[in-house]
Amino acid sequence: MSFKVFKEIVYRICRELNYSVIQFYEADITPNFHTAHVRMNEKDLFVLCSHENHWAYSSFYSTSECRLEFLDVPNFSKLLFDYYDIQVHSTEELNSMFSNKYNCLESDIKYWKPRTEGDGLFNWWD
Repeated sequence: MSFKVFKEIVYRICRELNYSVIQFYEADITPNFHTAHVRMNEKDLFVLCSHENHWAYSSFYSTSECRLEFLDVPNFSKLLFDYYDIQVHSTEELNSMFSNKYNCLESDIKYWKPRTEGDGLFNWWD
């Protein structure tokens, strides 16, 4: 998904939910996902969308640290599905043991050794 479309989607959902958009970070070689920093009821939320259009949420994101803490945000997910037919990965799935069901490159798997599905989908691999 393009960065422009990602931003448009996040802005629309945030308007509906009365959340504030703080900042956007565009995907590059690393990380492989766009990020939107959103303020949700005085809490920080990071909306993630990978190059391959996989979506998730994290309670933590830093440009200097390769770590995510996945969480579920049902009201945001419902609107993403209702308006755009976007399915967001659940925390349970993202934290489950890596199985390569989303077809990561074998060379990346051997080198980076992802432990969870989330590691394979949202990463800082170069």
